[in-house]
Amino acid sequence: MIKHGYCPTCGSYTAESSYVDPASLRRERLDYQTDAELAELVRDAMAEEGVDLRGVEIRVMNGVVTLTGTVPDRQDKRMAAEAAYSVPPVIDVNNQLLIAHAPARQQG
Repeated sequence: MIKHGYCPTCGSYTAESSYVDPASLRRERLDYQTDAELAELVRDAMAEEGVDLRGVEIRVMNGVVTLTGTVPDRQDKRMAAEAAYSVPPVIDVNNQLLIAHAPARQQG
């Protein structure tokens, strides 16, 4: 649906043909996915890579994936981010995963 009026993106009033309602965009584009659908794709990609997902939470907002929780080791943390990036609609990955058994740092 094309609207005439205020554009929330740029903060100005727009011409009738320059603003497209996102709800109609979803009906027109078959490849459009919700954030929840994208989170499931990321979870599937991480599982295929063998990442231990028991302590991992995946949140998606507008194509940006945020990974929180804990993983067993540094390799799982790296593989989780790489798997998330491998999903085509993902724009960016914010990897906040913690390593469950991080080696103790020695103070000298």
